[in-house]
Amino acid sequence: PDAAPGAVVEQFPEPYAVAEPGAPVDLVLSESPEDEPDAPGDTASGPATASEPDPKSDTDAGDEADDEPRERLGDRAEPIALEEVSGIGPTYAGRLREEGVQRVSRLAALDPDTVAKITRASTSRAEDWIEEAKRMAAAR
Repeated sequence: PDAAPGAVVEQFPEPYAVAEPGAPVDLVLSESPEDEPDAPGDTASGPATASEPDPKSDTDAGDEADDEPRERLGDRAEPIALEEVSGIGPTYAGRLREEGVQRVSRLAALDPDTVAKITRASTSRAEDWIEEAKRMAAAR
């Protein structure tokens, strides 16, 4: 009743249960004013069946999938703030952020003229910031 037309409202086997490859999967869909399936369990494209698992699928990442992202990435999970670069304070950081440069890794990818234009600082100062940003990003 509250589901959008054509949405799955009931399923057997239960969602996230493992079905044998090729086994039928019964789906109950909310009513749709469009095409109605001919028989229960049939969809507009034919009977629903469980498919063979893809051995290259990202859903089976092994032991790594059980780890928290921060554990796998170590300190890299937290991006480096722009203010960590020597000489970039709140004013310059604010100007960079207004133009979409949120983190040191993005700053490291820009050219000095662009950074100088955004921050209204000298090109030589922008070059120093970019070099430091590259070193900081590489150290991660």
